[in-house]
Amino acid sequence: MIAWVKEGWLATDQQIAAQADRFRDYHTSKGSLMADWPAAWRTWWRNDFHKIARRPAESKPDAGADLDAAYEQMRREREGWQ
Repeated sequence: MIAWVKEGWLATDQQIAAQADRFRDYHTSKGSLMADWPAAWRTWWRNDFHKIARRPAESKPDAGADLDAAYEQMRREREGWQ
C-alpha cells in the first residue's frame, strides 16, 4: 500500500507514516470493521484531507493501467450501476 501511495502522490516516507498513524487512530477510535482494509486506505488517500500533492499523471509509472478504476467499473456493472 505504501508503493500505491508513492505512485499517486508526492509523499515522503515520513508523510506516509504520519497518515498511516492517523488512519489507524481514526479507525481504532471508531471501532471500524472493514471488509477490505486496502480499499479503506485508498479511500483515505483519495479524500485528500492530508493536502499532499498528487503525482502528475505523466510521471506515474503505469499511468494508463488504473486497475482500481477497472475493478470499480466491473463491480458497478455487476451490481447494475451505470
